[in-house]
Amino acid sequence: MQSKTKPQNDKQGKPASFQLANSPTKTKEKTSFKVLKQLKQSPFPVYLCKFLPDKQQAILKVFPYDKSQVSIFYKRETRLSFLKHPNIITILEMCPKSEVFEGKKCLPYSYVITQTASIGTFSHLIARGVFEGDEVLIRTYFHQLVIALEHIHLRGLAHMDLKTDNILLSEDFLLKLANFDSSVSKDDTFIHGRGTKNFRAPEVKNRMCKDPQAADIYSAGIILFALAVHKFPYLEDMTLEDYNLWAKLKLGANAFWESFELLNKQPLNLSDDFKELFIAMTAFEPEKRISIKGIKECKWYQGRTYNKVELRILMVHKLKRAEHRNKLVLTQN
Repeated sequence: MQSKTKPQNDKQGKPASFQLANSPTKTKEKTSFKVLKQLKQSPFPVYLCKFLPDKQQAILKVFPYDKSQVSIFYKRETRLSFLKHPNIITILEMCPKSEVFEGKKCLPYSYVITQTASIGTFSHLIARGVFEGDEVLIRTYFHQLVIALEHIHLRGLAHMDLKTDNILLSEDFLLKLANFDSSVSKDDTFIHGRGTKNFRAPEVKNRMCKDPQAADIYSAGIILFALAVHKFPYLEDMTLEDYNLWAKLKLGANAFWESFELLNKQPLNLSDDFKELFIAMTAFEPEKRISIKGIKECKWYQGRTYNKVELRILMVHKLKRAEHRNKLVLTQN
């Protein structure tokens, strides 16, 4: 498998102005959804919708046609439709061709409807301080992420855009891996995507990726660090106060941890077992990177996790506390 990227086309599709009206009556044929509101304006707009078959709220992701053809990103998103796993977002419906009127013009598009994960993204949870100081909670959700990755990797797939925005939390407090429009299959000839800055593996950034599953491991390591430290381990191609943390991580554990703590002007409250796992997951050379089997055998990974009852009680408390703290901040401002 070769890595090939076309930056001008990657994730471009139709212009970002493409929109669905807030009513299914604007489409050419009867649909199974009713648009409630737009959640994200992008080349692939995302909407909150009412899924009419079960009358529940769901997420609608739209893929405008690319030069009269079904978008490659729609094909990637739906290639995982057969997967049924508690830690992978469920696809409720997919449609390769629908049409919407824009004036007198009829625009073709594809769409995917997935279940909602109403509590939000892990980026949102990190910003609210939900994981702060709770290694057991971090490990509990890291387990769920690793299990989800293992499930797709065993089926010859890789996510290729792992980041905290693509990890959601459902109302039953389960991690949900989502957004597979950059996914790669073992049968793919080329890797077109470039991942997301500061989460992607070096070989993805450099368009030299030959092992997409190893690239997923790297990104999962960055996510683990973000959960524990609430910061990126480095910012790509940036030197902060004469410290290039990207280069330090490439050099190895001692150089990285010493430089990171000096830059942050305080020691990190991380165990040696945690540090060892992070370094193993973010090895610069993919062939030296730890496998999922190796991750599961690590001492840190094998530590205590919360059971379902403990997790529910804890998360209800943490989310309420985060909401209260946010209200206090808003009041003071």
